[in-house]
Amino acid sequence: MASLFSEHFVPELKLGRVETYDLDAFNKKLVQFRPDSPIDLVRFIKYTRVMASLFSEHFVPELKLGRVETYDLDAFNKKLVQFRPVTRLDKEIRVRDGILYPDVAFLPAKLSPYGGCGGGGCRPRDNFVESCTDYGQDARSLPTSTYCVEIKPKQGWSFLDGNYAEEEEPFPNCDSLALPELAGTSGGKCRFCLFQYLKLQRKTIGTISKYCPLDLFSGKPLRMLRAIKGLIGAPQNNFKLTKNGRIVYEETREKCMLNRVLKEIFQRDQQNKERRKTIFMNLIKETLLKDYSVNEANSDRTLLTIRKDRKKKDKNLIHERTCSPINYQFLPENCALKQIQDVQLLVKSNLTTVQPDKLRKHEYVDELYEKCVDCGEDCTSTFINSRRRLSHFVEQYLSPEERYQLGATALDCSIMITFRRLADREEESLPAVAQCHIISIEGIKFLTNVTITDLDPKTLQHVQRKYLGQLRESAVAYREFLSKIKR
Repeated sequence: MASLFSEHFVPELKLGRVETYDLDAFNKKLVQFRPDSPIDLVRFIKYTRVMASLFSEHFVPELKLGRVETYDLDAFNKKLVQFRPVTRLDKEIRVRDGILYPDVAFLPAKLSPYGGCGGGGCRPRDNFVESCTDYGQDARSLPTSTYCVEIKPKQGWSFLDGNYAEEEEPFPNCDSLALPELAGTSGGKCRFCLFQYLKLQRKTIGTISKYCPLDLFSGKPLRMLRAIKGLIGAPQNNFKLTKNGRIVYEETREKCMLNRVLKEIFQRDQQNKERRKTIFMNLIKETLLKDYSVNEANSDRTLLTIRKDRKKKDKNLIHERTCSPINYQFLPENCALKQIQDVQLLVKSNLTTVQPDKLRKHEYVDELYEKCVDCGEDCTSTFINSRRRLSHFVEQYLSPEERYQLGATALDCSIMITFRRLADREEESLPAVAQCHIISIEGIKFLTNVTITDLDPKTLQHVQRKYLGQLRESAVAYREFLSKIKR
């Protein structure tokens, strides 16, 4: 991923400007996304646009192709070191061509109280920014700090979910796949929770997380809060928090760092530590459930609390805990979680029929893109709305293999929740479009935005190597772990 640039970092380095180009200018430029799956930039953009068409447009920003105008990449990489987290110090940019992402660590300029870049809401960044005015704000010109929560929600469904509509059939017979959940060898745990034991065995994590994706995707407020609490308690690679673009809390940071940040957010209020954390978790829940096409600025949310964990004498209870199946009907139709889940379910519905060899290694992206364009024209002429377009596109245009590829991408996507607390009377200075981005909890108002990222294509071997193979290994690791603690 070395050639993917965040606009927050690149122009500030002053080693060269980042220019944007049309797709044709980048034809046949290669970027190595994975050792076994090089894919050219144009196809990457095409694939991402297909993925973007499956979500509401405000959740997925348009990506741009860019070129760093510098011939000294060594000096460029040295400048980048100060911005990289410790775990990515071994990464380098070795090509000048790449994909420019908006910096979602900040709110879009269109939500700025200063009316975007024209009113001081953006840094002066040469002519490049004049064509990209919605790519970020200058946090220094805002009355409050901007925060961003990154969540990798993972698989939000299980094979045991039994909530099929009357006209639908249950999950197809898949005895030949030997899925642990259906074979009774998973201990009632979902894919994510089962994988924890394989990661523990490989020593890539130190403890088992209490987070369960099924709780987050359940749509039930208390279960969602429990999931968010689990993410905060053991962030691993699934939860990060930034302040004005800098990471302030993640797996390697002490819990006191989060408490310090929450104290800054709620410094105007007489709130204790637990209440600050509760408001924070409720804010995350509300953004994940929000329909960003609806103005709910004056709809004040009631604060929900969950019971504090009791110190259990038996620490092994977490290993015997089963994951509760969910009902897909509880999530609001236009929220980010629901739309991600809908795409993820393409894996479930096509797992038994997918034959990766039917797809041409890279050319399938071109075919997928053409189908997406054709579907868009079809939907426009027949007045099919944006959310019905997903089912129309999937059912009428895609093969099982193409459906699986899109679903596999959604299994590993990230949700970026960007927010800042509104200052007193600041709401009056916001543009009309910002009203749909306001969330109020117990009278405290936040300006928020949700972005779905990491929509890159997976390898064609994903179903066998990554999905089925990993699932079976996880079940074995779980059984071995249980046998050890029972000795």
